[in-house]
Amino acid sequence: MESSDLKNLISEFRNKGYNDDAILRLLKAAGYKDDEIKAHLAPSTAPSGAQNEVQTSVNNPAPQSNGTSDAQPFANRNPLNLKSFSQLFDEAWSLFKSKAWVLMGIYAIPLVASLVIFIIPKTSIAIVPLFILFLLEIILSAASTIAIIYAVSGGSGIVESYGKAFNIFWKYLWVGLLMALVVFGGLVMGIIPGLIFLVWVMFGYYILVFEDKKGINALLRSKEYVAGCWWKVLGRLLLLLLVLVGAGIIVNLSKFINVYLDVVLLFIFELVAGSVVVAFQFLLYKNLAEAKPQLASSPVAGNKRFFEFSAWLGLVGPILIAIVITVILNPSQLIKQARDAARMQDALSLSTAMSTWTSNTFPNPSAWKAGYYCSGGSGSFPGGGTCEVSESTSTDGTGWLPINFSSLPTGSPIPELPIDPANDQMLCMTSSPGGYCYYAVRLDPAPGQFQIYVPLETSKYQKENGAGNVGLPGWFIINNSTSTSVGGSAGF
Repeated sequence: MESSDLKNLISEFRNKGYNDDAILRLLKAAGYKDDEIKAHLAPSTAPSGAQNEVQTSVNNPAPQSNGTSDAQPFANRNPLNLKSFSQLFDEAWSLFKSKAWVLMGIYAIPLVASLVIFIIPKTSIAIVPLFILFLLEIILSAASTIAIIYAVSGGSGIVESYGKAFNIFWKYLWVGLLMALVVFGGLVMGIIPGLIFLVWVMFGYYILVFEDKKGINALLRSKEYVAGCWWKVLGRLLLLLLVLVGAGIIVNLSKFINVYLDVVLLFIFELVAGSVVVAFQFLLYKNLAEAKPQLASSPVAGNKRFFEFSAWLGLVGPILIAIVITVILNPSQLIKQARDAARMQDALSLSTAMSTWTSNTFPNPSAWKAGYYCSGGSGSFPGGGTCEVSESTSTDGTGWLPINFSSLPTGSPIPELPIDPANDQMLCMTSSPGGYCYYAVRLDPAPGQFQIYVPLETSKYQKENGAGNVGLPGWFIINNSTSTSVGGSAGF
């Protein structure tokens, strides 16, 4: 800020009778630095003939604003005197109503393109036109954001607004990319820094449109407008979000009346809500610009390197995070361990169900079908033998395990027969016949005695559960047979 501008403001306030303490508070609220203000509040800066008046007014309270033109400089230069949420929302709603068809028309164009993409059959013949339409939808969605800002701020129609938007399309993409990277860079540092950066840069598009500030400069100017009233800006945005979420919930209740009515109402709600949000943000930006008119004629201030660092962090951060997660957490190993845990739980559930069925069915030996049964694989049973292979999960005796759990008076204790999470789709281990993942069960000739085999992928669970499995260290095995050892084939 030019020192001459600051001197003029101080002189203006002093001429109106404000004391130095009041001037200091007002200028700090307007974004000036404390040291800079105090340096210019020296008696030498007071206008000729006014120093005595100023000194005698030090102990007097500053005059209160009475709504007259004399108080207007103070009202304009105090960014904390923002309009209330209700004022901004009322004005945004009035603005929307006055331009409803234009605003909804701008938003409807990319939405209609999305609908067409959804309806077009996904065949090989339609791939090329579908890709072109998808690309067009992305371009229109991006352009609509700027087009609606032009429409809200003036008398532009749909075609004219889109025309203006395409004139600055690449500048818009660059500002949008920087905004995303800066905010994401803040999120890399933490949720709170990300939220702070989001509010700082949220007016970047409006500054590009109305002040022709490009790239990082648009973001820095946005931060200057928000300075001193960050909480007030955030509070108004959160209230707007609550209103829209509440309205959306109410509109969504229409699905209980008619699903087609719900689709139509949600489409209309999206058009209205999107338009109101832009109108609200535009009016909030305009309010901030009126509160800090000195910014319009001043060069962009602030440290560009700070935002540049955040943008680079937003670009590189995800890569670094992915590397750290891969090295430290090893996601692929965690996924395998999760599958192993699910396999062991399946074996325990199946064992409990088989014991329940046995206790309720016997004595009825004819219901017991001794043999080897597998949910997949090549037909080789772990440890030797040939199994019957099926992937059916039915519990009525026709599934891969021929036990009719559904015959129990209380119904089947399991909803379906479990199969391996990666059944026949991947290799589990070299000790599995064929190397594939599948479950295997041996029903002994002695009714009610069985062995359950489930494969394990990870060394962690293999070491914990495979020590006693002779020749089958890669399997989790439940054996309640008194006549057959693990991996044995006696009786067949």
